[in-house]
Amino acid sequence: MVGKAYRAGDFHHDALSLLSPTRLVVAIAADGVPNQRIVDVLRAAKEGLSPTLAMEYGAVGGLAPYADETWRLRAELGEYVAPVLVTLPFQLLGYFMGVVRGRNPDTLATDHISNARAWLTAFPLGTH
Repeated sequence: MVGKAYRAGDFHHDALSLLSPTRLVVAIAADGVPNQRIVDVLRAAKEGLSPTLAMEYGAVGGLAPYADETWRLRAELGEYVAPVLVTLPFQLLGYFMGVVRGRNPDTLATDHISNARAWLTAFPLGTH
């Protein structure tokens, strides 16, 4: 799973051509006015046939009507704590996507010879 973060305004310029039924678009709710821009992202993603997932937490919400799936953290999260706690569900998503695909997420990619070669090509021994 490869992810790329976009600000809502950049999404419309940079990511629209990437939308497809095989590319998940994840939107994390924002407090206040910026949330409307995130709704715009979800609406555009659905028109581009991408599946959509919204993450809401505490009193920060409003995305569920626009997303195919919504994950909700019920706790009230402060501005400084929210980024840390919102990260955990996505780490688990990546982990279990690997399991479903028959991979062992508890191993390093460099345990596979092709990944080890790519790593050593990019970073020869002693350079990284």
